[in-house]
Amino acid sequence: MSDASVRTARPEDLPAIGAVQAQVWRDAFGELVEPQTLAEFTPAAFEAAWRESLQTPPSPVHRLLVATELDEVVGFVALGPTDRPTGGEILSGGVHPDRRGRGHGSRLLNAAIDTLAANDVHHVRVRIVESDTPLVRFLAVAGFAATGGYADRVVTSTGGTVREIELHTDSSASAEQEDHDHNHHH
Repeated sequence: MSDASVRTARPEDLPAIGAVQAQVWRDAFGELVEPQTLAEFTPAAFEAAWRESLQTPPSPVHRLLVATELDEVVGFVALGPTDRPTGGEILSGGVHPDRRGRGHGSRLLNAAIDTLAANDVHHVRVRIVESDTPLVRFLAVAGFAATGGYADRVVTSTGGTVREIELHTDSSASAEQEDHDHNHHH
């Protein structure tokens, strides 16, 4: 779709990003969290958090990208650094449930990895809810593998947890491997 693209978020995108994230989180966590927690997943709450981050980015690697269809924001991805020099993390992201299956997720992920690579970040990790099978599969197809790391996040007042698993990809390793294979033939 030529009218679909990914770009850096602008301040005027924030209400739309908040709306998309609220919908994504309600979709992802709706059955896992309590009603009062779900009630906090509001566009305004998410928008406020992003506004602060956009005005004073915590680091040069922190980036907020949006996927657009025509002029509408339909998805987003937030990036940040990790504690390793060439490491980066996909902090948050998603495509509006009504806009899935149109390539927005793949475009966002590719743009995220390209953006990080431009900052010499080649090792990218992401933590996702283990039970979100479509997302796990999407990331696996995109070249992400489970690190074996996980965390049980408490999501209810009674101590109910949801397991998040860590996936990662390393764009420098595949490049080195290709060089190695290439040299092998000489």
